[in-house]
Amino acid sequence: MNTVSFIKHLDDLGIEIIPDGDTLRCNAPKNVMTESIAEEIKDRKESLLRFFQAGVIGNKVSIVKLASGSKAPPLFCCHGVNLYAELAAHLEGVQDVYGMFIPSEEENLLQVSQDEAIQVKFLSVAEQAAQYVEAIRKAVPNGPYCLTGLSYGGIIAYEVAIQLVAAQETVHELLLIDSVLPRAVKTDRVGRLKVQLKHMLNSKLIKKVAGSPKTAEHGDQQVLDKIHAIRGDAYWEASKQYHPKSFAGEITFFNATVRYPGVMIEEGGGWGDYFKGDVGYFDIEEDHLGILKEPTVSRLALIYKQRLLNKSS
Repeated sequence: MNTVSFIKHLDDLGIEIIPDGDTLRCNAPKNVMTESIAEEIKDRKESLLRFFQAGVIGNKVSIVKLASGSKAPPLFCCHGVNLYAELAAHLEGVQDVYGMFIPSEEENLLQVSQDEAIQVKFLSVAEQAAQYVEAIRKAVPNGPYCLTGLSYGGIIAYEVAIQLVAAQETVHELLLIDSVLPRAVKTDRVGRLKVQLKHMLNSKLIKKVAGSPKTAEHGDQQVLDKIHAIRGDAYWEASKQYHPKSFAGEITFFNATVRYPGVMIEEGGGWGDYFKGDVGYFDIEEDHLGILKEPTVSRLALIYKQRLLNKSS
């Protein structure tokens, strides 16, 4: 099993590997990190570090190559690496595919999860996009570029496209995967109650875990849940503060049609006023988290490749 396949295997188990200088941190659900898995991570430490650190750009953004191809411009996946591994596998031979993330954001999440009194500043959408733009242009100095992102990553990808165009670069294709602006989210009475209950539980969870000496490095499930809650709140607030500009390039938009009960999404994800170019909308019968997993991702990749290659031919 090569390094990419091993990381994907860990991701399927819910185990997250985070590089931290010359060491690795592991976030794992309770009872998932077995002795054999821990031993294999230890044995693969050097190759894992090389994999993650090979693409660090100016200590701000880590870029990891996930696939190679020359039929279309390179695809940069915003706000994730393992997240896009299965999509990248379907694009092998078509285009170079890179996963990207900002290590400092993970550091901020870990700090807050360990001590809620710590005040850290999470970057805005525009600030994160600016770091990604700098990293993209250092990795591949000249466009055209393709960009994608799932959920909040798609909002980041959209702003990256805006900033690249402003810098006189060409965005060949923007692929948004179930990326929804907050204003497009509607809930009925039951849905609102469920959202309120979720926030109440998250608040109690944060207070409960804050005094615990355990950390995510020890695989404490409550800490992992707390990190996910903090991440979700931070991204939601950043999305609400984001004011998109119009984009006249080509966009492929995938919409997950399976939603939580009581939650309704405005058609087009709230982007209607901002898309000014050719847009292909595609409904995918899957939920938000499953859209980049097999077997759904193979269908998504096929549609994307057809649009991409038709445009490139």
